[in-house]
Amino acid sequence: MGERHRAYPLMLRALTLAMVLALVPGGETAASESREAMAAMQMPTGAWRVAAGAGLGVFPDYSGASTYRRLPLPYVDVVWGDRVRINPVQGLQVDVLPGRRWRGGPVIRYLGGRSARGAISDLDSVRGGAAAGGYLRYAMGPIQLSAEAVSPLTGDISGTRVTLGANWRGRLGSQGFYTLGPSAVWDSSNRADGLYGLSQAEADTLAVAPHEARSGIASLRITGTVVWMLDEHWSLTGFASAGRLVGDAADSPIVAELGNRNQGLLGLFALYRF
Repeated sequence: MGERHRAYPLMLRALTLAMVLALVPGGETAASESREAMAAMQMPTGAWRVAAGAGLGVFPDYSGASTYRRLPLPYVDVVWGDRVRINPVQGLQVDVLPGRRWRGGPVIRYLGGRSARGAISDLDSVRGGAAAGGYLRYAMGPIQLSAEAVSPLTGDISGTRVTLGANWRGRLGSQGFYTLGPSAVWDSSNRADGLYGLSQAEADTLAVAPHEARSGIASLRITGTVVWMLDEHWSLTGFASAGRLVGDAADSPIVAELGNRNQGLLGLFALYRF
């Protein structure tokens, strides 16, 4: 395969998991662990790369829910050179360390909130918003390690989210690619309480006890992605992710009593690279 084929599947993997990251707070690193794959693409400086596609994903109604919803997954990704990337899920990333092994820099992107759906439909939604921070990635052969820290600029939740991930990527014959790896999310007290905490009034509405969530590891997850190249431009991508909420997040009544600590994610979509 040529250089176009080698770069494209890594981009697909990244944007697939990035969708998970933005849409599901508890699974944000499933996507976070994949943004680093986009950085693994080696493209000529000054070259533009554009990809667009759509598909369908299945996600929990909120982080910790036992009910799920289907969501369309439209996507547009624009890359300039070996440094700048912008899309509606990952936001804006600028590589200040655009090397073969180390990559890192600032990021501005969307960070999700808590949807008033399913068992907590009687509560007000907690809005997500724009978040800013930084990321660092290290690649060694087929293994890639990543870290990201972001804090909201807008929305209803303050605090910081840190995402750590590891990933293994490989080939499936001459047309297929796969990735597989674990990840973990740490939330500060303000962010954890905004997502999983309940005030007395909210607890009374749901007929459960109030809950205050403190800082700590909120979720652990393993995510796999398979990409199948149809031709030079078109491809199909599927992903599946299994995670578990832990700590104060798992102890929240909206999870322990009204939801489920185990969280699954599924998706399938098609992409066209211009």
